[in-house]
Amino acid sequence: MSSSSEARRHSQTNATRRNLKIGAAVVALLLAGIWLTSPGETALDATTFEAQRGLLRVSVTEGGEAESTEAQEIRSEVRGRTTILDIVEEGYRVTEEDIEDGMILVELDSSELEDDLTQQEIEYENALASLTEAQEQHAITLSQNESDIHDAELSLIFAEMDVHEYLGDLLGEEVLAQVREREDRDFLAAASGGNPGSGGNPAGDIDAIEELDADDIDVEDIDTDEPLPIPEDFDSEPQFEMDLEYQSLLEDDRLGGSSQQRLRDLESQITMAEEELRQDETEYEWTVELAEEGFVTPAQEEQDRLSLQRSEIDLRSRETERELFVNYEFPQQLEDLVSDYQQAHRELDRTRRRAAAETAQAEARLRSRKARYDMQKNRVEELKEQIEACVIRAEREGLVVYATGSGRGGNDDLIEEGTEVRERQEILTIPDMNHMAVEVDVHEAEVNRLAVGQPALIRVDAYSDEVLRGEVTRVALVPDSGHRWLNPDLRLFPTTVSIDGSYEWFRPGMTAEVEIIVNELQDVVYVPIQAVVSHGNQRYVYVVAEGQAVARPVATGDYNDRFIHVEQGLEEGEDVLLQPPRPDGADEDGQAPEGEQDSDPMDMQQNAPGAPAGAGAAV
Repeated sequence: MSSSSEARRHSQTNATRRNLKIGAAVVALLLAGIWLTSPGETALDATTFEAQRGLLRVSVTEGGEAESTEAQEIRSEVRGRTTILDIVEEGYRVTEEDIEDGMILVELDSSELEDDLTQQEIEYENALASLTEAQEQHAITLSQNESDIHDAELSLIFAEMDVHEYLGDLLGEEVLAQVREREDRDFLAAASGGNPGSGGNPAGDIDAIEELDADDIDVEDIDTDEPLPIPEDFDSEPQFEMDLEYQSLLEDDRLGGSSQQRLRDLESQITMAEEELRQDETEYEWTVELAEEGFVTPAQEEQDRLSLQRSEIDLRSRETERELFVNYEFPQQLEDLVSDYQQAHRELDRTRRRAAAETAQAEARLRSRKARYDMQKNRVEELKEQIEACVIRAEREGLVVYATGSGRGGNDDLIEEGTEVRERQEILTIPDMNHMAVEVDVHEAEVNRLAVGQPALIRVDAYSDEVLRGEVTRVALVPDSGHRWLNPDLRLFPTTVSIDGSYEWFRPGMTAEVEIIVNELQDVVYVPIQAVVSHGNQRYVYVVAEGQAVARPVATGDYNDRFIHVEQGLEEGEDVLLQPPRPDGADEDGQAPEGEQDSDPMDMQQNAPGAPAGAGAAV
């Protein structure tokens, strides 16, 4: 794989290599012109070239470095920085047997990670113990809450049964319905603006508890045995006032239960007392009549009078007892039963809310312990993975190539034992030798002529007799920024040329010259590029005719680094000057007299539209 330093070196020498080629070609052409033009054939003391017709190959030639298009990049997966303890020798060819044996390619220092793992495993065990405790406490809390709610529900059922037992099922259910309706109304009033009979906002407390969610609690703050904060008025309840009409209840035909039985007993006793009073009155009346006639003694008369008096007292006592029952005992007993029902209902509400708060607290504690446990567990697993990442084993066949420095000037430490590497830093690569390519940097003046799919010829410097074939697989859309710090005006576009087939001797890192074939012009007339000069938008060649150099306008087409296609204005076999003639009066160095330098053919050639950069200078 090519390094940035090698790429820069090749990009800087590509232009030099290209100019040397052009210079050598020009020398050859000059020699050929001297041979083609003898003093007897022309009066001009200049070098000429005979226009040729045939195949003109238009190409772009650049130098580059071989690399694999499919290579396994081995990077450090260890966080931070670590040191290479052992590394396989560069150039070693990994085999299938090495992969099966689990061959170690790179071993990084893991001593610090192992120390961290030991400490982390202790933290993990503590977190596991805390989680187990929280799980057990959570289960106990749920069980206790279930029992408390069940007991409260039974108390409410028993209180409801007491009311039914006292008033009967029908009337008792109606009374309880009135009580529940009144409770609901008072709770709504308390929720909207406060209940005058309550010490706070019970409905608000319920909402607060129901909205309490363990997800809304900071795990760091809740991980404590202290109970969750509960409002001071959490257990405060509204006081309900009874507005039952007791007399109407006693007169209701649906009255039943023990109160009906008690009322019946009192009324039966009054009836019996009234009957006894009537009997005693009748008997006393007969006794008085008989006493007047002297048939009974005064003592007997007094006895009957006392018996009548006792009956009257007994009747008044029975009536008073009934009155007490109706006015006091029945309301008091009913109030007690209804109050017990209300208290049981409130106790059930309190128990449920308290259970919700305790459950939320237990769940929050459990979640906190679970989060801490997961964190410690993940940290242990990460450390183990990091320790495993310190040993890099072979996974695919190929040739081991060390990564090179990526800093400016290649000043990064070389890959070797003892070198410190950072996370994600490339250590080595194992290229696939069956998928090779050459990476070249193409100047911006040439890049627009390239396209993916163009064929190419590759000549490896180490095997100059071998000509490999390939094609362009990638042309970068933007220039390589790595060259700008060396030369801000230099714009080189990375281009990849793949190699057809595989060669045992062809290895990554070898330098090669790539000729990208842009076009192949069949049966065209062409001349050396230095034979064409420009003036404005018109191009000319100097044709030798009858011993004289005559400027002839021509139309030109595509070109390479040596020749240019002449589309019109020149025929095969005509001789053209490789260098424009010197103006009259020019010195031996070709300098024109003052005032005639603007028509210097060399200047026109350098400014020729479409001419390759540096063509005039090469000549």
